[in-house]
Amino acid sequence: MYTTSLTLLQHLRVQNPLGWEKFTKLYLPLLYKWLRSVGIVEEDAQDLTQDIFVNIYSSLSGFQHYGKGSFRRWVRTIVNRRISDYFRRKNNELPVVPIKGSGPRILGEAWELVFVEEVYQQALSMLRKEFSERDWQAFERQFFGDEDPVHIAASLKISVNNVAIIRCRVLQRLRELVGDLTK
Repeated sequence: MYTTSLTLLQHLRVQNPLGWEKFTKLYLPLLYKWLRSVGIVEEDAQDLTQDIFVNIYSSLSGFQHYGKGSFRRWVRTIVNRRISDYFRRKNNELPVVPIKGSGPRILGEAWELVFVEEVYQQALSMLRKEFSERDWQAFERQFFGDEDPVHIAASLKISVNNVAIIRCRVLQRLRELVGDLTK
């Protein structure tokens, strides 16, 4: 996956607008969901999500890929800092003593598993629009349903070879979209 020549990360680094559009579609819902899950109200979560994206945008030139999980850890660090800053500001604004145990649940190591799953789900949702219904069925049934390619081919009236080609095409597009970002 690291050898893909036109990865999303590379598009972001050269400030390609299409790369940023794809990145936003992949990560905006995920970041917003995380912010809401730690108790940040809707309006603030929207603002904070934008703030995180600006931070990622401005810091990307300094990001160094140090192997598996480095991008996730880098994004998690940015998100954790913003969450901490948010609650620190809120505690200074409000003269209320917080209830014991009600502070922010900063994203931990399990965050990485959720990160990958959610990014892939967003990416698959985006990719589904690029393929015909028949091709998507062939991919889903083989990749997720672990269905025999011979059975898929017969039911969709295509060749077994075509089922394999479809699977490869979808997976290639998936790697192009998120490969480096989830490793």
